[in-house]
Amino acid sequence: MQYRFTPQDIQEIQESVDWRLKNVNIDMRVAPRHTNYDILFNGLKAEMAFARLMGVPFVSRIPVSGDKGVDFHLLGKAIQIKYSTTHGVYFRKSYGGCKADLIVMISPVGDGCPTSDVRFDGWTTKEYFLAHCVDKDFNKAGKPVQYLHKNHLRPMSEFVELMTKNSNN
Repeated sequence: MQYRFTPQDIQEIQESVDWRLKNVNIDMRVAPRHTNYDILFNGLKAEMAFARLMGVPFVSRIPVSGDKGVDFHLLGKAIQIKYSTTHGVYFRKSYGGCKADLIVMISPVGDGCPTSDVRFDGWTTKEYFLAHCVDKDFNKAGKPVQYLHKNHLRPMSEFVELMTKNSNN
């Protein structure tokens, strides 16, 4: 399952990132090779793709205080969207770890350039994540994370079916 971005999508994301970088002073990097711009841009790409897939509004201008670890609420469940260029999902321990009920992983298709499509890798519950994650320190950067390989994720088609079925009840 993939999402293809339109030029208008990319423009909206770029404007949102520019606004956020002007109004928020926070270092989001886990590894030095990523910039705050990259992290914000890719995170918003993932959130937009999820919103389009699920038919819910995409809110590109989150409060300056951040989203507090939750990107969406659907059917009473808090959902965190994670964009990853690695082979799994991670949460920074210094931010308090996983806060959402459900986690969806999205990754780039192809070379991962800013305009590239994204792939829905799958989803899991907070409980499963916490029971199966391992501690990692990527690049020995001194910023430990809780990590779960994407092989542990459930198919995204199952997530869509579950949410669609429950919204019709």
